[in-house]
Amino acid sequence: MDTRERYVAWQAAGVRRAVCAFVVAIALSLTWPASAHETKQVGALTMTIGWGEEPAYSGLTNSIDVTFANADAMPVVDAAGALTVEIAFGTERNTVSLLPGGRPGLYQAKFVPTRSGTYSFRVAGKIAGLAIDTTSTCSSQSFDCVTDVAAIQFPAKDPASGELLTRLDREQARADRSARNAKNAVRIAVAAVAVAVVALVVAARRGRRAS
Repeated sequence: MDTRERYVAWQAAGVRRAVCAFVVAIALSLTWPASAHETKQVGALTMTIGWGEEPAYSGLTNSIDVTFANADAMPVVDAAGALTVEIAFGTERNTVSLLPGGRPGLYQAKFVPTRSGTYSFRVAGKIAGLAIDTTSTCSSQSFDCVTDVAAIQFPAKDPASGELLTRLDREQARADRSARNAKNAVRIAVAAVAVAVVALVVAARRGRRAS
């Protein structure tokens, strides 16, 4: 093989390597979960969990996305599976069903996170005969926590309905405290007036007796 033939062969090998790298990248983008998902080993299955839309913002519709794959990295499809996810935020809890999503192995539960902050998801039930009960919490090591929607609003930063209700609740609580304080002040004032009237009556009677 002369120099020209070696050069052509080297170029062909380079093209083949580039094509292979491109194909692998495409395959990975179709099979790997988003970067902000948590991956767990659940028995013989690999489970990934995270938000359907990332980052997640308060007041905007989102979903909990859960995928299962077997030891051969093939998606696990179980139409008869009964999976639920318990959504936890502070002391609040809500359990919803995980339903088949738009691709094999994907299960989703749509909801609107109405507050920004820390969320935990507890996935429970059965899939492919395997009992599932595992909890994941948003963090820098798993999936994103919910961000206040004001971070992406323009030109005005309007509070989400949930945040607005929280503010109204605070203002109502302050108003209730002020009303209670005002009632107490009225009671004290009425009592003081009553005491003053009694004192005046007593003083008047004593004055008449003295005369």
